Amino acid sequence: MKRTIPPYILFLSPILIFLLLFLLYPLAWMTGWSFLRYVPIKITDGHLTLGNYARFLLSPFYLSVLFKTIELSFLVTLITLALGYPVAYYFVKSSPRIKRIGIFLVVMPIMIGLVVRTYGLMILFEERGPINQMLVGLGLVRSPIQILDTPFAAMVGLVEMFLPFAVLPLISSLEKIDPSVEEAAKVLGCNSSKLFLKVTLPLSIPGILSGSLLVFSMAMTAYVTPALLGGHSMMLMATLVYQQMMTSFNWPFGTAIAMILILVTAALMTGYMRIVRARGRGA
Repeated sequence: MKRTIPPYILFLSPILIFLLLFLLYPLAWMTGWSFLRYVPIKITDGHLTLGNYARFLLSPFYLSVLFKTIELSFLVTLITLALGYPVAYYFVKSSPRIKRIGIFLVVMPIMIGLVVRTYGLMILFEERGPINQMLVGLGLVRSPIQILDTPFAAMVGLVEMFLPFAVLPLISSLEKIDPSVEEAAKVLGCNSSKLFLKVTLPLSIPGILSGSLLVFSMAMTAYVTPALLGGHSMMLMATLVYQQMMTSFNWPFGTAIAMILILVTAALMTGYMRIVRARGRGA
């Protein structure tokens, strides 16, 4: 009996082929290169080794860069959620017209290139920029302060870049909450604070989870914004990968760092999802 290909396989074949060529194959290529031995000039001699991973894991400097990247990504995620939740809540509770305008304002920065937005922040943060002029004009500081080329500037830049990716999932999650549930809670005696903590917040956990995972994963792998706003002192995992691949031409070590970054990010995201879901069920 002749077998026929299921229709869903034909339907999914374009995306499967795309993922195979542009995701799985590069990932397999990187995995293979990360186990090769580095040889100057030749890049590699083809011999397998675990030395690239051992070099990273046994070095206090490289481990400090990893922990610094995790710390910065965590702070950026926390700040974007803290800023994005009230914005999303306000838009959902507003009139349809205000909500449409709000969503447009949230999405509009994404339409502008990442580099253009980063250079705009560089203008704001420089010594003669608008922020320092305002601080000096108000008498808050006597002379311009150093904002650009600091970790603070990099953190602010990442928050600005990724805030829409936290707000949009929150809006979608808050819109799905049945108004009758909140009305029932009010009838049962819940005040505004209890209503938010006992009803709205637990029911919006899917949006919190989606938004925080998006922001955290992008912050962990961010390169352009921290490099331009944080300066040379801002050493993160993505910066290490760039330096090893494009400056030192040590592709085996560079791909090993990239694989460590992928594995650590995936492990942290998986653990975070389990914790949030467990607490959501408990609530």
